[in-house]
Amino acid sequence: MYENTGADIQEIADDIVDDLREDWFENGAGGSISDDDEIIPIDFDGLMESIANAVQNADTIHKKEAEHIVPEILQGNIVENFKEKTNEFFHEICEMNPSEIEDTVKCHVQAQLDEAGIVAEIVDVAVAGSRCRGLERKGSDLDVIVELSTSEREDVLFDTLNVDALHIGGVKVDINPITAQRTGTLETYLPQVEDYLGRVREARENEPVSIFNIRMNDEERWFKNTSGLDAEGLCKAYAECDKPFVEMGKYGEWIEAADHASIEQGDRLDFSLEFNEETDQITIFDGEYFTCKGLRETLFSGQAKPEVTLTVAECGEFHNLGEFHENIATVEEAIAVWKQIPPERMNGIPAIGINIHTPGTETYDVVTDILIRNRFELDVLDYIPEIKNSPQAIEVIAELMAKVMPLMPDMKIEGDISEDLEAKLWEKRIPDLTPAEQLAVEIDRFIYSYDTNGYYDNHQSMTENVSEISELLGQGDVEHLTEWLNEVIAAETTPEETLRANELLEKLAEYKPLAKIEEMEEQNFNMVDNILNNGAGEKAQKEENKKAQDKPDAKLSLKARLAEKKAKVAGQGSEQEENIKNKQMEI
Repeated sequence: MYENTGADIQEIADDIVDDLREDWFENGAGGSISDDDEIIPIDFDGLMESIANAVQNADTIHKKEAEHIVPEILQGNIVENFKEKTNEFFHEICEMNPSEIEDTVKCHVQAQLDEAGIVAEIVDVAVAGSRCRGLERKGSDLDVIVELSTSEREDVLFDTLNVDALHIGGVKVDINPITAQRTGTLETYLPQVEDYLGRVREARENEPVSIFNIRMNDEERWFKNTSGLDAEGLCKAYAECDKPFVEMGKYGEWIEAADHASIEQGDRLDFSLEFNEETDQITIFDGEYFTCKGLRETLFSGQAKPEVTLTVAECGEFHNLGEFHENIATVEEAIAVWKQIPPERMNGIPAIGINIHTPGTETYDVVTDILIRNRFELDVLDYIPEIKNSPQAIEVIAELMAKVMPLMPDMKIEGDISEDLEAKLWEKRIPDLTPAEQLAVEIDRFIYSYDTNGYYDNHQSMTENVSEISELLGQGDVEHLTEWLNEVIAAETTPEETLRANELLEKLAEYKPLAKIEEMEEQNFNMVDNILNNGAGEKAQKEENKKAQDKPDAKLSLKARLAEKKAKVAGQGSEQEENIKNKQMEI
């Protein structure tokens, strides 16, 4: 500070330069000049005029920008309207609304100002940033704008107010101080915030969306991925969950099934991920292709696989009464031990049980009796997901049922047979089936793999479907089956599906359908010679006309055609019975 106002400005400048040259780092001028630096004189009056013009131009530009970016929704009382919109979109933190958060921040700011000895007045506070419009992501901070009336610089204020970070409900609060002389007031600043957040919302609405869903214990939940994790990251997160339904909620927003389907079928889908504990599968859909993987082998590839063994108890209710055998490795051995228990013993009802042991968990096994005397108690599996959702356990249960059923004609089943168990059961029974039943199982599985939705539309179980197909094969009535397989071959199917359809057609040819049709339609029963209605042109023409009338407009699924055929046969049977009754009355 130079108190001698009569000092020459050139002398003052020389003193400052000499001071800077003496000590580069510890001088009163707060800077440094080297001996090689050139001193360039300037026109002081011209400099001040340039500064004044620059300030005026900046104010003009600032006013034009402010007038240009004020959104229509903020016209009027800008701050009040901004806060009303925040109340509409804000997701409460620790049950605190925006107004309560702003009051909390005011108290924190005043305390920090007092502690730092900064003279400043809090003009107003407003919640801003992504959270004020509900656009936050997981882990987003809470931005709060504080307008202060003070001569202190904004960078000093920022450091002071954030040195002791404020957290609300585990969310970090970023306090952004503004002053009228630097950034502006809330009235001039908030419209810029609104404009920025509008662009953020627009970008979010156009960015790819990923979703995931979880199926287990006959329940399903759907989520919109809000974690930013890719499919592999979500799989790793799922593997760490003890209770996926609850814990996976922190990686996504819970949505309705209809919203999930809409996103999956839309243009913005990034990927869809399904964790299916019931089928032990992970399905990944990228909008074009499906990829299926084993859930356990994918998520827990480093863990030892569960070991499934069998138990045999003389008394199913109390295993300590009579004989009890455990760690039986095969179904054949378990049945042999079970059959050796003398029936005259009165210790209880003999039972075969299933035991799941995971290496490394020596103190805990999952065990339950599944066959008790002549009953398979499948309903108990609904309460033991460790067994119900284990492919190895289902494999063993299916094999046990397949081998015991021929030994016990009066066997009963308590509870429902799941789709997986039913399919495995038929697979295990194939060696004991008739050729027609074996082919019926093959056709059923091909229908399921080729047109899964159409398969379920018929509302028949696999057992009902196999029985119906095997009955048609036994009658030689394979017209619908042959027609459908030819349509599969003609369609744009995969090479594997085409090959499989051709193999099934070759097997169907062995059932000679024409001979059966001839038995039903031949006018002259002395002419059953593999040539239908020799010389009976009139009836053949009527049959062709009838087929043309009955031909459906759209292609039906195979199961729908079989259902139609079944109804038609039932109707013909009723008509035939009525004709017999009429003839008897005439006689």
